Amino acid sequence: MNRFEYLIVSLPTFEGARKTQGHSPSVDLLNRQGGEGWEAVGMSTLADSSVAVLLKRPVPAAQDLDARADTGIGVTTDLTTSRNKSNGDPR
Repeated sequence: MNRFEYLIVSLPTFEGARKTQGHSPSVDLLNRQGGEGWEAVGMSTLADSSVAVLLKRPVPAAQDLDARADTGIGVTTDLTTSRNKSNGDPR
């Protein structure tokens, strides 16, 4: 199963493109994030008129295994034994 991590960034105040076509502080920020593997999947205008962008990227397989171990996902635990021990039942 593919796992993803998410990031929300606030774009800088809108400015017109610079001398170089297609460059602005917002575009530059998104390009930097894209270079790190992030993909913009949503955008929203907030109450203060700023723009928030939702980004996601796949979690590398090695990190996915570490995350599963940390969260208990995919780890088998005998909850009956744990529960019984906490209640003082010797089973």
